[in-house]
Amino acid sequence: LSAHFSGYMAEHHPEIRQLRDIQTDHIQGFLNSKAETVSQATLQQYESRFRKLELQINDTYKSAHVDFHSIVTPCSKVNGGGKIRNQMLAPSHFDQLVSTTSNPSLRTGLILSREFGLRAAEISKLKTSDITMPSDGKAGEIRIVDSKGKRSRILPIQPSQAATVEKALANASGGRVVDCQTGSLQKAFRRELERSGL
Repeated sequence: LSAHFSGYMAEHHPEIRQLRDIQTDHIQGFLNSKAETVSQATLQQYESRFRKLELQINDTYKSAHVDFHSIVTPCSKVNGGGKIRNQMLAPSHFDQLVSTTSNPSLRTGLILSREFGLRAAEISKLKTSDITMPSDGKAGEIRIVDSKGKRSRILPIQPSQAATVEKALANASGGRVVDCQTGSLQKAFRRELERSGL
């Protein structure tokens, strides 16, 4: 980041020769220029690193007193300020993928994801022992263990979902509901999207 910013300053503000003369407007201009070519996540990393640079400059050069706290992360032109993974798959496209894929792991993963809101990593780690089917009037449950942020949670299995879960368990092998690593599941999903033209 320092090298990129240095190049930007040399081109746009050659009159600035000392660290203490760098103003928030200079950094904001740099971030605004980067918004044309980088993602929102990268812009947020840049902002965080500028704050770290502020601390390092002030710690190293006691007379600098730079203050970058008023910089604002601009909206990326690359993905509209949002993460691409937050784009939702249309229900008709979802149904198309489930019905046309020849990959049983992907099919099961897609269905479990829609029914229970599971992440790809949660699907790939899900064991048959983590699932208790409804019986004798008692509700069933899916135990998600050590998910994102090492958090665990329990998802109830509604009566309308029982058949879906039973089918997933019937196709399970080796104690895992979906015998596929997270990366493989995600790659299979992307390949299927491309194959289907979605």
